[in-house]
Amino acid sequence: MKEIIVSGVNDYSVVVGTNLRTLLIEQILEHHKVVIFYAPAIKDYVIELVASTELANHQVFTLQLEDSEDAKSFEQFKLCHDFLGNQGLSRSDLIIGIGGGATTDIVGFVAGTWLRGVRVIQAPTTLLGMVDAAVGGKTGINSSFGKNLIGVFHDPHKVICDLNFLVSQSNQDLASGMAEIIKCGLISDKSIISTVLKDRSRLFEPNHPNLVNLVISAIQVKAKFVEMDRLEESSDSVGRAALNYGHTLGHAIENVENYSWRHGDAIAVGMVFAAAMALELKFLTHEEFNLHLELFESMFLPVVYKGATLDNLIKVMLNDKKSRSGTLRFVLLEGLQNPVFVEDLDREILEKAFVRIAK
Repeated sequence: MKEIIVSGVNDYSVVVGTNLRTLLIEQILEHHKVVIFYAPAIKDYVIELVASTELANHQVFTLQLEDSEDAKSFEQFKLCHDFLGNQGLSRSDLIIGIGGGATTDIVGFVAGTWLRGVRVIQAPTTLLGMVDAAVGGKTGINSSFGKNLIGVFHDPHKVICDLNFLVSQSNQDLASGMAEIIKCGLISDKSIISTVLKDRSRLFEPNHPNLVNLVISAIQVKAKFVEMDRLEESSDSVGRAALNYGHTLGHAIENVENYSWRHGDAIAVGMVFAAAMALELKFLTHEEFNLHLELFESMFLPVVYKGATLDNLIKVMLNDKKSRSGTLRFVLLEGLQNPVFVEDLDREILEKAFVRIAK
């Protein structure tokens, strides 16, 4: 078991290991009343958890949410608040989110807005949730204008990453999580890149030691950027926004495709687009651009997108949280592991980069 401390207003730990149900039970027993919101895929796990002898006579209430991005809606948000009100959850009680990244996103938002903030423990059950959504305190739901546009920063009390859940993940879902892990390698930790290239054929084995090490490394990268810029307010450097590498176009693709694309698939294309812009600006070499292609293709992630025109995608990207005064801002790499903000790019740069992903 590995424990990673994330420093902030209130420090919290991210625990990575196997067979962590006991740890979750211990956290439940420390609170008078607990509400668990969970994804449909882990219904049986939640039923067994609540029925465990250790929790006999303890007040634990559960509510199943919609699957995937369907959970991140106003309707589900209201449903959760109504449920908390009916159970009389107080500020000293606990909320737990168990599921993928979409589940932890909305559950964090619910916890951050109920009574102006109550404790939440996030128990991500997907690789994507473990290395991205559950860590860092970003919470939210989607709107018709884009992804994650409505939300708050609300740090979890604890994050519990039980790797046993990965055994039931499909290769496509594991690949989606690998996109975020590769991102951490590109923006910060070159050892992640070398591990992916060396063990590419083994990383779809949930119990492979190097997959476990990659999860830990990616969480450590995210923790580093979160600690330096918790609320993504840095003005003189890219700060926490570095974690959005590939997300400007990636979120636009998700929106245009009505969230039928996996998040990791969309941001893989987004990172290739960002790398193509950096190539045009001579921030990256051809070898570094081709490395992006090799990394994503080794995980069977897409590197092209033909589902919308550049103009349509720009309209969506202008609603991105990083945009300022109607100007697109992108996180690009000025050399590997050196993320920077670039804005007000010439249309020609965007068009040339788009050709590389729409070929």
